[in-house]
Amino acid sequence: TPESLKATRSVPRATSLAALLDHAGVRLDQTARDAVMAFKNARYKELIAGLKPGDAFPGARDALLRCRDLGLRVGVASASMNSREVLERLALLDLVQHVADPREAAPKPSAEIYGISCAALGAFPQHAICIEDGAPMIANLRAEGDQVAFLTQAATPAHDGWLAAMPDGCGQADDAALVFGPHDPRPDASH
Repeated sequence: TPESLKATRSVPRATSLAALLDHAGVRLDQTARDAVMAFKNARYKELIAGLKPGDAFPGARDALLRCRDLGLRVGVASASMNSREVLERLALLDLVQHVADPREAAPKPSAEIYGISCAALGAFPQHAICIEDGAPMIANLRAEGDQVAFLTQAATPAHDGWLAAMPDGCGQADDAALVFGPHDPRPDASH
């Protein structure tokens, strides 16, 4: 359900699994939970192994190239331990200046991983744009004084060129961060 999925965003994997199991009314001991997480990770690694550059979001490479052209430094501060491999398989790693290791930071929704990325990029967190989709993470980033661009999973941009066009908003004015166009709600969106 949408409610159970909300509880899985921007939290560690074990917390996400606990939320799903609680929602479903399923009780597992720690050994069984560890087995479920190991199975999920093995399956995810199988899926990652099949990724190709054409599997990236349309416009992703163009957006990162545009960021480079504008002199913007890009870091990835994901809770996923597979981010580097995903970026490499999508042929995008060469366009990213830093990929944070989630094992070196407090788990999300702590903002620490964003701070680590900012430090690696030589940027003050207050001058960075954090793109995030989880409400707990957004609240913590805002409390730290970070600028946040909310990217919803409940809507789809109305045109295919949205991602490639995003960086151009940064060059339109000194105080502009990102410019988003119209979105069409997904049929299963709650609001």
